[in-house]
Amino acid sequence: MIDLSTAYTEATRNISNWRTRYESSIYPHKIVLNMMYRAYAMMFIWVRFQNDMLEKYDSQDDALMGMERLYGQVALNDVHQNLEQWLTIRPSTPVGNLINTNYDAKATAAEFSASILEELEFSYIFDLLEEKLVLYWMLYGYAEKVQ
Repeated sequence: MIDLSTAYTEATRNISNWRTRYESSIYPHKIVLNMMYRAYAMMFIWVRFQNDMLEKYDSQDDALMGMERLYGQVALNDVHQNLEQWLTIRPSTPVGNLINTNYDAKATAAEFSASILEELEFSYIFDLLEEKLVLYWMLYGYAEKVQ
């Protein structure tokens, strides 16, 4: 069974932290930036999955920890230093199921609308949970190929 409660807690904790840390004009854009950050990281991992470039593990627990570690490495090494440039030069390019210009417009509207801000927060939570599920799906799909 897949337990998403930890991922849900992570998402809601991030939202709570950002809500108190950032001004109302910055906070919605912080949500979008993090959504795009995750989307790009997942894009790189997906390419590795498609090309059978994921590490092989002896157990599901090891594989799960390895996938989380891989996500962190990809986010830090491949996405972190490039994200702002990518969003500047390719703002309308789909990354997974996200398009930065669409969400950036929503973030701007959310600066003045509590209901749009709530929708944006929900989108962040949903996307984080969806990405965790995709990681699990890749993990189990890859395990099937290895056996």
